[in-house]
Amino acid sequence: MQEISKNNKSYLYLLLIIVFFIPIVLKIIDFQIVNGASNLRLSEISGINNKTLDAQRGRIFDRNGILLAYDEPSYKLIIDNSQFGQSLEKEIISKIALFTNNPETELFDSYITKTRDKDNNRLLYKDITLLNSIDRDEVLSIISNQKELPGVIVETNFRRKYPYSDLLAHVIGYTSEVSQNDLSSD
Repeated sequence: MQEISKNNKSYLYLLLIIVFFIPIVLKIIDFQIVNGASNLRLSEISGINNKTLDAQRGRIFDRNGILLAYDEPSYKLIIDNSQFGQSLEKEIISKIALFTNNPETELFDSYITKTRDKDNNRLLYKDITLLNSIDRDEVLSIISNQKELPGVIVETNFRRKYPYSDLLAHVIGYTSEVSQNDLSSD
């Protein structure tokens, strides 16, 4: 009699394991196989996005009160291409070219190289810097036409200015991005 109850307990445990694991296996199948493509697209959109925030630095004066270094606002044009479909890319880039007085073909080529993989598939990114430096008038025309430009963002940064850069760079210090010439000279 005890042997039958041990068998019943084994069947009961097996039944409990099956009841608990079947929904988990079904959910995994649904997540990976049935909805795999859409989940992959969602994971590409919501990936980690590192953003460098430049701090505003102070002004430097000499002992006579002459300004030697200061920060000046600079503007970047950033595109979030997850905000619009592939069919609107050309239209949005042509409007940006119109508002910023930049050649449309150069902007579109730059955009395509930043948003396509080697098989020419569209990649969705949160922030794509299209133009690193635009002037105040261009910023105003873009902001005033913001409704026509979904996903287009103007970001304000600060750029260090040195009125006497040729004379005092070795004393005050100077920072910039490393160029290809700097890398190849080592």
